[in-house]
This record gives sequence, C-alpha cells and structure tokens, in this order.
Amino acid sequence: MNPLSRTIAVLGLLIGLGATSLIAGPMQGPAIKYSIYDRDPDTGNGPIEFLSAGETYRSDFNLLEKGFNPLTMKITAARVTFAFADDNGDKRDEYATVYLGTEIMLENQEVNGNHNNAPLNYDYYYKEWSITNSSDLNFLTSLQSGILNYKVLSTAPSGHKRGDFYLKIAQLEIDTECIVKAAESGSTALLLGLSFVGMFWQSYRRRKWLAA
Repeated sequence: MNPLSRTIAVLGLLIGLGATSLIAGPMQGPAIKYSIYDRDPDTGNGPIEFLSAGETYRSDFNLLEKGFNPLTMKITAARVTFAFADDNGDKRDEYATVYLGTEIMLENQEVNGNHNNAPLNYDYYYKEWSITNSSDLNFLTSLQSGILNYKVLSTAPSGHKRGDFYLKIAQLEIDTECIVKAAESGSTALLLGLSFVGMFWQSYRRRKWLAA
C-alpha cells in the first residue's frame, strides 16, 4: 500500500469512528452513587402527626430540596419507611393505610410501637424498589420527578373499630447514577478527521504544483 492509500485509509477510519459515535448518541458515564434522602421530621424522632380515628394526613417527599437533580441523576433504587407509635389511650387496635401517590404501600396494617426509648421502639414498615426488578420500573420512573406525594390514613379492616396513633417518621431514600453525556466525542473525531483530510489535500496540491 502506497503512502497516499495508507493515509486515506487512516483518515477514513477516523471519520468512520466519528460518524458511528454521532449515530450512537450520548453515552452513560460511570455510575456514581449518591446518598440522598428526605425525612420528616429531620430529627428522626417524631411525631409528625397524631391521627385520630378516621383521620388522614397528607404530605410529600421533595428530593429536589435535598440535592437531587433529575437532569443529571437517574434513580436506580428507592426505599420508603414509615414509623408509628400507639398512644395507649384506648383498648382498640390501630390500623394504618399508606398511599404513595396512587399506589398502596400498606393497607389496614396493624401498628403498635411506643414512645419509650424513641426511636428504637417505634413500629417500622418499609418497602424497597430497584431498577433490577422490572416490576419496579414504573414507580422509579414516576419518582424521577423528585416529588412523591403520600398520605397516611387511620383505617380498620371489616369488623374492627378505627383507632388512633402517632405517625412518627416518614422517610424516602434513593440511590442514583450520575448520567454523564459524552463531550461530543463523535463530533470531535469527525472534525479531526476532516481537518486531516484538508491538510493532506493542501499538501498534495502544493507538491503537485512544485513538481509542475
């Protein structure tokens, strides 16, 4: 292969790599784990609200205020935790129903727990989601907005009377990947290849002109 053919082949490879990168689009960078959570109350010692029989408490988790950026971070796992304590004021059993958005997390779940040695003796319930489970993807996608509404209701299964209790802690935790867009690597390779072509062509024409 003569020098001209070899040079053209190398330039063609550079341009080809650049074009391929452009077609493939942005690439995901290395995974960076973040520890982001929104907890109410911040002290983790409660109470948030005392729910009397039949009462409902509404609030939301706001990850945007805790450093989450939906444009640069992708949520890969999440965990929601609620803690309760019985007021011990009556002989009724206490039951809670918890909604995350429109999804039921707990339904007529009997709750106990007490105030002694708080928060160790609270009654804790949690649920986890992971991007590795296909059934969890819809929830994680909806959570990508950074806002999750929730509500806690004092309910009871059929045949039971509603009781009252303390909602002590509500917490949302997430793991994320940092999505890094390639710094236009395809465009850079393409422009570099075109520059080499231009330089080679100018040099070739100059040699032809001097030889004439």
